[in-house]
Amino acid sequence: MTMSLSLPVRRLLAVALLLALLSFVWSAMIEPVIGYMVAKQAEIRRLETVLTHGGFSEQDADALQAQVAAMKQRHDTVGGFIQGNNIPIAMAQLQDRLGKTVATAGGEVRSTQVLPARDEGDYRRITLRGQIMAPLAAVQGTIYALESSSPYLFFDRVEINSRLSTLEAANADANPVLDVHFDLSGFMRIKP
Repeated sequence: MTMSLSLPVRRLLAVALLLALLSFVWSAMIEPVIGYMVAKQAEIRRLETVLTHGGFSEQDADALQAQVAAMKQRHDTVGGFIQGNNIPIAMAQLQDRLGKTVATAGGEVRSTQVLPARDEGDYRRITLRGQIMAPLAAVQGTIYALESSSPYLFFDRVEINSRLSTLEAANADANPVLDVHFDLSGFMRIKP
């Protein structure tokens, strides 16, 4: 018992099967290839943009290397750091500068003690613990002179005592002699 379909129904089924087959071929084979090609074209456009905006020629690389060398040289000549090849030389310079500055201001260095150097990043902190005796004006001048010139120095742990009792200080002049204890620090570069 075979059922025969009319000619228009058979044609309609044939067209439907053909459309199903074309839809399958499109979704399984052609659409993925087109998607792949579109993605690759977008990647090519992105990379072309990067190349045009970020591309460097050999001359650009040479110019950048020259700039880096100049910056390194400028970095080495920037003031503000204690000069010296090693810690004892740097400490001697620091002690000498303290002694000359205090003497010029009219005071006296009573003692100095070298504290251990500490590394802080690319720099080494050199610290000198000191005691000076000087009138108030000389103490002010010493601190100003040491902190405001090169190499840059920093006072820490400053302790100021008067040698006079309270009654004597009230009767003394406006420029009493002070006993000043402090840590004086500066930095030197760590050579690579």
